[in-house]
Amino acid sequence: MENTKKGFVVGRARGSCLGGLALLLILLTAQPVAASSLAYVRRGDGKLAVIDTATHTVVDTVTITMKAYLNGLAITPDGAYVYIIGNVNPGYVWVLDTATRTVVDTIVVGNRPVDVAITPDGAFVYVTSYDVHKLSIIDAATHRLVDEVAVRYPSGLAITPDGAYTYVASTDGPPKSFEGHLIVIDTATHDRVDSIGVGVGQHPQHLAFTPDGTFAYAITVSTLAVIDTAKRRMIASPSLGKVRNPIEVAIHPDGAHAYIADASGSTILVFDTATHTLVNSVRLLDPVRMAFTPDGSYLYVTQPLLNTVSVLDPETLEVVATIPVAPGPGNIVMTP
Repeated sequence: MENTKKGFVVGRARGSCLGGLALLLILLTAQPVAASSLAYVRRGDGKLAVIDTATHTVVDTVTITMKAYLNGLAITPDGAYVYIIGNVNPGYVWVLDTATRTVVDTIVVGNRPVDVAITPDGAFVYVTSYDVHKLSIIDAATHRLVDEVAVRYPSGLAITPDGAYTYVASTDGPPKSFEGHLIVIDTATHDRVDSIGVGVGQHPQHLAFTPDGTFAYAITVSTLAVIDTAKRRMIASPSLGKVRNPIEVAIHPDGAHAYIADASGSTILVFDTATHTLVNSVRLLDPVRMAFTPDGSYLYVTQPLLNTVSVLDPETLEVVATIPVAPGPGNIVMTP
């Protein structure tokens, strides 16, 4: 009896040790699970859809306003706030707290705001107002308008990755009538420091920078303007072929390719940023706005005519998921 009892105790102790060792190995070798990014998508009814990019599902709907048509979106570098502009007169900027998903402030800017961007340090918010020919600058800490810069017919804008300059798409007159320009604004002084021509009749619509800031890609009515940011001049202007309505350009996080959405032509074009040449394309009905997940694994594309958001594999351009978002999904941003 004594031996059996001792044997039982020893065996149980050994089992406990082995179990503890196994648990320790699991804890040591287990990799932390990264939190998924959230996509905020503008809907056509004054609301935002919130999508979990891990599951490609809508997890929340946030009401911003029922009195205006929402337009551009921008998210702070820390993901704490989303700035939403309304295409109304006067123009409004709503500040959404992403932790509580509630609107915490409203800022008045010039009539018909078109686009919004935030400096990489999160200090300032820039808003273009087309009708009043102004670039409004908002202090992100106080949510107050602190300066305005005169820019004729401003539309899209983007801020260099180092935060030194803001490029604003502009034209001296109606589209197809005068030369389009990218106006360069010093973000420290808010002064205009340069103007880059992109061609007669080529009204620039939207632009984006490569992650290293070497190039800016601006889409016009029929071409892709490639800007060398060191020289501040256009170095290439590859044709977009039969593209009829280029809406947006998005650069992959690795900087290797630029993706262009052509809504009317129902096509997404892919350009190699090393050669500035077209390397791929895919048919996709009514692609309007795009955003990559932070790791570059997926490209989210909004399709307002279909009331859907398509999730593409950026390498194969295959649709891996389709997310119902109604009505009329448009602009989209991702949390870091």
